[in-house]
Amino acid sequence: MMPSALACPASLKGSLSATDAAVALREGFAAGGVDATAMPVADGGEGTLDALCSVFEPVETVDAFGRPRVARTGVLDDGTRVVEAAEAIPLDPGRLDVTAASSRGLGLWIARYRDRPLVVTVGGTATMDAGSGLLVDAAGIACID
Repeated sequence: MMPSALACPASLKGSLSATDAAVALREGFAAGGVDATAMPVADGGEGTLDALCSVFEPVETVDAFGRPRVARTGVLDDGTRVVEAAEAIPLDPGRLDVTAASSRGLGLWIARYRDRPLVVTVGGTATMDAGSGLLVDAAGIACID
């Protein structure tokens, strides 16, 4: 009986996506005579979208510092959209300023999908604003009554 394995890594920041890492592991196992199944995983941050979806649509938003950014929205078979916070407001090693960072870009992105089922994953972001930026609309006006 041939040995088998499950290749289920998370992303390798800045090197490989979880999907690419799983495929590389599967190929490595195969070279060693082990039958492996690739199954990428993620913790809600970077790589979660790739682990859950294979169809994507681009959305314009802003990053944690208000700079324009295009993020990918995942599309599941039933039409549910998947939004990964790290796609909109990722940790930027070149600017580690949590007091200036905002989750507003994630809120603007989520607002585009208020009329359909939505999954929002969080983790790997540049912010520590406890989501207060989510509550600000495109005009910069608080959305709380």
